[in-house]
Amino acid sequence: MSRKRRLKNSFSVIRRWGIAINVIISIVAALIIVVLLNYFARRYFERFHFASAGDYKLTPYTEEVLSAVTNDVHVTIFFDRDKPVFHSISALLNEYESSSERISVETVDYIRNPAVAETVKQKYPFSFLENENVVIFDNGKETEMVYGNELSSYRMAEGSRRRIRRASFKGEQLFTSALSSLSSSKPAQVYFVQGHREHDPEDTSVQGYSKFADLLRQNNAEVNTLRLSGQSGIPDDCDLLVMAGPQSPLSESEVSKTSQYLENGGRLLGLLRSQVNTGLLTTGLRPLLGRWGVDLGRNMVLDRPNSVSSRGPYDMVVTNFGVHEVVKPLYQSQLRVFFPRSVEKAGKGSQAADEPKVEELFLTGVKGEVITDIREGVPYRSPDARTGQIPLAVAVEEGTVEGLDAGERATRMIVVGDSFFLSNTAINHFANRDFAALAINWLFDRSNLSKRIPPDPIEEYQLNLTRAERGKVRWVFLAGMPGGILLLGMIVWWIRRH
Repeated sequence: MSRKRRLKNSFSVIRRWGIAINVIISIVAALIIVVLLNYFARRYFERFHFASAGDYKLTPYTEEVLSAVTNDVHVTIFFDRDKPVFHSISALLNEYESSSERISVETVDYIRNPAVAETVKQKYPFSFLENENVVIFDNGKETEMVYGNELSSYRMAEGSRRRIRRASFKGEQLFTSALSSLSSSKPAQVYFVQGHREHDPEDTSVQGYSKFADLLRQNNAEVNTLRLSGQSGIPDDCDLLVMAGPQSPLSESEVSKTSQYLENGGRLLGLLRSQVNTGLLTTGLRPLLGRWGVDLGRNMVLDRPNSVSSRGPYDMVVTNFGVHEVVKPLYQSQLRVFFPRSVEKAGKGSQAADEPKVEELFLTGVKGEVITDIREGVPYRSPDARTGQIPLAVAVEEGTVEGLDAGERATRMIVVGDSFFLSNTAINHFANRDFAALAINWLFDRSNLSKRIPPDPIEEYQLNLTRAERGKVRWVFLAGMPGGILLLGMIVWWIRRH
């Protein structure tokens, strides 16, 4: 009894207060240390990368671009989180945000958060398709869009069946390019040739090109119209010349001005209607394009098995793409074109290094057919009609030697045998808008960052297990691991009881 009293008396009031004060001081000291650590971490921030591959350490050029950003840029990842490329995008943009106080990143999953997604769509009303995966860079005055299909390059894998695999991730190239474009005070100048009943970039009707013009503006371009008749020529500040479906011939003077512009390193997007629309009238561009290695057919191309129109086989869904960088992101997509004509490489032999490089972009299916007998807008089949995979679009670049720079003003052209597929009524069909965005970036040469920012290779690891081995692995996870934990708990219980 006396021992208990002595223990009780030894724990005096003063000692209790001393312990309480000591605890309070320890807590305050811990809080001060946490605050100081956060303060110094913010003031003297440093990131270390330990991964040998697959990390997202920014290149010196990207860091240079980020240091030059003077306006606040809000980045919205408008993406389905289940897409394989999403985690790469998110990790990379976290590096951008950590490297610059001007960059803020927000993720909007339109599948899981439809209400928030609708708010974003209202803010950018001309930028979205149904369930479009896109990364938006917004500095408050201008926006730049990077579409999900642009972010990966693909390769064809041959095996038991034909498969497409992601070969590399081009996120840093495209994101840094978008930031660089927003930082540039001078937008690209795009001129639409008018005067030959072309599509009008200001026309909001079904055949107008106002939606395509919006796409150009969101890619930091200024849209203008141009008449080549008279004494006026193509302005010196023209970064891209667009010929959107001329229905009457260009004069010799207009063709000459266009030719001179291309010889001086110009960029041309030629969208040419089929002969069923122009009544077999020549536009005057066939000889000009021929000098650049492009064979522009005076015909109409049908692909009956791939037509989805109920009014006749005058449209087609295209799934057959070439290997050019413009269409590689579209390997798992589809385009819908209308009344196309053939556009292909002139001759099938090898090209000299100093000749224009012509590559076919997309083709019909194996049952495509060329129609040359067109009377009063009606195509008639002939027994000797050419059939097979018919090219419908080509990309042209001034001849280069592999491994050498083509120069800042190398001539580039994309020629497509259809103009309706980018009209207001059709640009949102399938991947038509994606093709337009990819073509614009290539023609503007915004892929020139590839020399400074190489794409990140994607390494794939595949573990092949037999059926018996897969069964063993399944039982290890379902029974072995929980059973081991249960057994360990029983052993601990037995030791404590005995």
